[in-house]
Amino acid sequence: MQMSFKPDWEQAAQRFEAWWAGEVLDRVCLQVYAPKDNVTRQNIPTPASLEERQRVRAVGLSCHSLPALKAAAENPWVEVILARLNYDGMLLDATPAEVIPVLHTAQRNGKAVYGMKIFGEGKLKDNPEKCIRYAFETGVIPAMTIGMMSEEEIKQDAAIVRGLFPKT
Repeated sequence: MQMSFKPDWEQAAQRFEAWWAGEVLDRVCLQVYAPKDNVTRQNIPTPASLEERQRVRAVGLSCHSLPALKAAAENPWVEVILARLNYDGMLLDATPAEVIPVLHTAQRNGKAVYGMKIFGEGKLKDNPEKCIRYAFETGVIPAMTIGMMSEEEIKQDAAIVRGLFPKT
């Protein structure tokens, strides 16, 4: 299977540009799906039109399968990867033992890596410190997205991160 953009990519890009009314976008993240089996690595077309217009500083992918993650780690145009990772392996593309080496490859190839599903879509929220600590201690997640439902959860998670990285 060849990974490619949806047929309406150009129209979607124009909608992005119109929506942001000339603003420069720091990072644009695209979602990539690929079958779990029988994937061949082929070139992903470059979404150069936005970059050529100097409207986007970085282009990245939100990966939702191990083949998509591997392709993103190797593809030269991918600059940012959002990757699913948590200590339990819940809702991941593969086991943490399979995902982490791919993320190391991505980092060696100059990609920025952000973690997502750190709390397994909330299923691991009873131990937020374990979730956050695990992600940072893997050495492949320097930043993460966390879906929080309340101001209290925001404060709690911020306190955990501050505790892990105290001011010197």
